[in-house]
Amino acid sequence: MRQLVLAASPTPVLAAESNPFVNPSRRGFIKAAGVFAAALAVAPKVALANASYESTEWKQLVINLVYAVGDQRFAQRTADSIRSCSLYSAPTPTNFHEQFSANLILGLRVYPERVGERYFEIDRFPFFDTENPCRRYKDLNVREIRQIVTPDEIDTFGTVVSPCNQRQAPDMAYYDHFRRAAEDYDSDPREWNWEYSRPFNNGKKSFLAHGVSHRTSRDSSGRPHKALLLSSEDI
Repeated sequence: MRQLVLAASPTPVLAAESNPFVNPSRRGFIKAAGVFAAALAVAPKVALANASYESTEWKQLVINLVYAVGDQRFAQRTADSIRSCSLYSAPTPTNFHEQFSANLILGLRVYPERVGERYFEIDRFPFFDTENPCRRYKDLNVREIRQIVTPDEIDTFGTVVSPCNQRQAPDMAYYDHFRRAAEDYDSDPREWNWEYSRPFNNGKKSFLAHGVSHRTSRDSSGRPHKALLLSSEDI
């Protein structure tokens, strides 16, 4: 039974030398040539985010993603840039997909870097895609990163899966699929609000994931716990 990670759970700090999410022999990622990072000019109308537990968590989560997809040299250099960058409040969403994007943006530019058969990029948000440059709807949010970098998911899919489309409104035609995805994690689908669906890919097949928020469980701030139900059924 795979473990479901709630988006409000504390983010572990992973040391480069002992990162449990990295398995270089399986990924076979190429040696990174380096990372080009520069300060991002943010429009004045975007307010600076206050230093908080949430901002610290977001930085650490993106760092965990970097270590999960890149080699150690690339990960260390990028992680240093992430730790020192500023954070800003994300602009107002303009479409359904953006409603579920991260609510903090990184004041950092990391140009597309090839990691295995895919590319990692930071342009306000972290992106993970098969194309260079990464398409703008291939950003990842908190609940998505938390789930896809867990050892359970890497073992299940053989890699860190990447998004292959944008977030879309729930389609009741896929309710049975949503139900089975919840049951994959030994979870009752009736306990969750189904907020969006999004396909992910492991380089061979695509799998549908569902973004959910818990109907009753709350974090210390009173916000619903959020999660990503990543189905192991290919579509």
